Amino acid sequence: MLGQSEAVRRSTSVVVLATVVSARALPLLRRDVPPTRGSTNLR
Repeated sequence: MLGQSEAVRRSTSVVVLATVVSARALPLLRRDVPPTRGSTNLR
């Protein structure tokens, strides 16, 4: 039981970290891409 609980905690922590990183990375990528295209188009 202890081993299973530890494995679950580790898996959940990894999933949470992945979701947080993706949630923070996607908006940044979306924000970075349009401005570069707009600036190149304007120039």
